[in-house]
Amino acid sequence: MSKYALSTILIFFTYFSYAQEIIDTCFTSVDVGTDFISSADLANNSSIEADVLEWTGTDWIGGWPTANLTLAPPGDGVGCRAIFIGNGQTWTSGGEGFGLRLSESLIAGQTYSFSITYVSHGVGSDGVFAPTFYTHDSPTINGATDLGLMTAVGYDWETHTFSFTATLAQAGHNWILIHSGIDGSSGLINSFCESCQDCDSFPQTFSFGPDVILCDGTTLTLDASTVNSTYLWQDGSSDSQLTVSQAGSYWVEITNDCGILTDTINVSFGSQPQPVNLGMDAGLCQGETLLLDATANNVNYLWQDGSSGSTFLVTQPGTYSVEVFNGCGSETDEITVNYTNPPNFDFGNDISLCDGETLVLDASTENATYLWQDGSNNAQFLVTQTGSYSVHVENDCGMLTESINVSYLSPPQSIDLGEDVDLCDGETLSLDVTASNVEYLWQDNSTNPTFTIEQPGTYSVEVYNDCGSEMDDISVSYTSLPQVDLGADVTACDGDSITLDVSGTTDNFLWQDNSTTPFQLVTTSGDYWVEVSNHCGSDADTVLFQFNGSPSVALGNDTTLCLERTLLLDAFFPDATYLWQDGSVAPNFLVSTPGIYDVTVTTDCGDDHSNIIVDYENCVLCDIYIPNVFSPNDDGRNDIFLPLSNCSLENYTLSIFSRWGELLFETNDPGQGWNGKMQSESLPAGVYVYQISFHFVDLPQKVKSGSITLVR
Repeated sequence: MSKYALSTILIFFTYFSYAQEIIDTCFTSVDVGTDFISSADLANNSSIEADVLEWTGTDWIGGWPTANLTLAPPGDGVGCRAIFIGNGQTWTSGGEGFGLRLSESLIAGQTYSFSITYVSHGVGSDGVFAPTFYTHDSPTINGATDLGLMTAVGYDWETHTFSFTATLAQAGHNWILIHSGIDGSSGLINSFCESCQDCDSFPQTFSFGPDVILCDGTTLTLDASTVNSTYLWQDGSSDSQLTVSQAGSYWVEITNDCGILTDTINVSFGSQPQPVNLGMDAGLCQGETLLLDATANNVNYLWQDGSSGSTFLVTQPGTYSVEVFNGCGSETDEITVNYTNPPNFDFGNDISLCDGETLVLDASTENATYLWQDGSNNAQFLVTQTGSYSVHVENDCGMLTESINVSYLSPPQSIDLGEDVDLCDGETLSLDVTASNVEYLWQDNSTNPTFTIEQPGTYSVEVYNDCGSEMDDISVSYTSLPQVDLGADVTACDGDSITLDVSGTTDNFLWQDNSTTPFQLVTTSGDYWVEVSNHCGSDADTVLFQFNGSPSVALGNDTTLCLERTLLLDAFFPDATYLWQDGSVAPNFLVSTPGIYDVTVTTDCGDDHSNIIVDYENCVLCDIYIPNVFSPNDDGRNDIFLPLSNCSLENYTLSIFSRWGELLFETNDPGQGWNGKMQSESLPAGVYVYQISFHFVDLPQKVKSGSITLVR
């Protein structure tokens, strides 16, 4: 088909009878410019393609950019979508077609019909299109039924109706194919702008709301209006609305192409609430409650605190109100509740008064009577002398008896902690200010009549009662037992002098030379001691001085060693540091290769230097030979597992283990072998593990391990 001889048909599906829905016509979820129908959907013609356009109100958008199409506006408004079909994106030649899939199975003998409104324009618009019905069992389309012809009509709108009767019940996919024929020269565009129910925007549920109560004489209109829907009410009516004037249960069923919605509502009728009476104002005792009850039928409640129950429990004084209401009116009432406390007072702890003071005992209680210890009945009692006082108080909510002991006191006597004092470490001093009818407060807030001093400081006490106080303090110092430390023993160099200083430890000194100054000059080796003392005792210490000359070191004569032998060079000198030819600083050096070895030994008194030349020569090589199998069967041949060496073995240990690590045999004698037994019990044939630790004379320790096979 030439792109310049283009015939276009714009089709509108207005209805499809027998509740059949053409489900592939409403494709608002398909993006503009997206391939919509696969080639397998169009009579197995692999060259057929399809694409989606959308009308913006002024232009068509989407589609193949190479199709060079000019389309008339659709019959509907903005958002109308279309599918156009060709055998390629350039619309060159060949027959075109479009398939519509039915949503339900066919019923044998049922007649189906649908109307198409379409428009075409362009060169070659005098062609025809042949709608054909097919039953479809994937992947082959069979059973074609010719539905007649649909003529291209240019720019005029045309409506055409097709009908067919299903000869057999047919499940699966069923198609109507509109096409121009294999050799046709007209393109085909199908537009679906009408009679497509938008199920995505259709509500999923419907609700009248909660059940309602109406007042007598009123009505309620139930509204079920929904786009493109039919209605069925409980009374068989079919309007979108229903007027309710009496109590009952009302339901509606809403039906359209997208499904069925239903809901039920219960309607009842009520009247103005009756007057509510909470009763007379009330008086309660603490702890008592009062239940206010406003219960009635078909009403709501609103109490003064916003609660909505039919009753309210009073637990504290106040004014309480309720409104009882429904949709037909309201009634209110209120009540005031007072609370009376039972007697509740406390005279407190027993008390002491000073001479001349008085005390008023107050037992005042609401609506109460009083009986004091002397028979008086006032709310208060004036105390002027020592004694025990009590009262019994009663009212409607309870009774209480309270008592108190009152005594009269004199102010404390003066106190004396003594003169300031100096103590030795470890000594204590006990201060005692015990008196009658008083309390005590020491400098550390303690409250005992005595205080024990164990460290230096100023100590004070206040002795008091409600009638006055007395105070005193004492300063206590401590002298420590003298301590002296002359330090660690000292090593010095000949010609040095050192001064020992023990000043500040005490005032009394005695040195080993009977001198009594705090200083001692030391210039020679020997023991130096000092004793320091005061009135609390004495202490002594001794220090050893050693005066040394310069260090000396000698590594010995040059020597020659056997290969694999080592030589330990020892340059130790007390309190010295060392520097060997390789920069190491240990007091000794292990030689293992030929060379010149030297060391410098340094102390605080000087340094010394020594060196030695060590050569190596090839001597006899030592080795150890370990068998790998033996047969302890007492035949005199290979009965013992015994490692052998051509040299003396030092620090020798032979251990035998099982494969699980159990120790079976061990010896430190290089001449003792293993006879294949554990203690006195012969072990079975198998593989065992040995470990040998040893060293040759002047050589490092070695460890060898492996397996040995025992054969019986």
